[in-house]
Amino acid sequence: MPFILVSPSEDDFSSQLDGATTAFTLSAHAVAGSLTVYLNGLRQAPGGEDYTVIDSNHFTMVDAPEAGEVLRAVYIDQELVRAQIVSEREAEPPRYVRVGRRVIRMFD
Repeated sequence: MPFILVSPSEDDFSSQLDGATTAFTLSAHAVAGSLTVYLNGLRQAPGGEDYTVIDSNHFTMVDAPEAGEVLRAVYIDQELVRAQIVSEREAEPPRYVRVGRRVIRMFD
């Protein structure tokens, strides 16, 4: 299966921190399971311990970060991920060639 290397996207929410705000919106939709949140450079625990993912575009912090702290989210943008490349050409049956008593399968 072909694959494409994708650089992660990063959003900085530091300017939105006020000690009361806990809900944040990503600038793009994150691939499921790719969101990682950092507060003051420390990786936060997902699943309700430090933050909760609401959907592919939103997450909430359990405790509101204070003004002056640094909050960053790193994730893979869904728009950058491509689906598996599928050939539009019909699959051809394998071709064989007889050489003496041997049969050899031909490949493109």
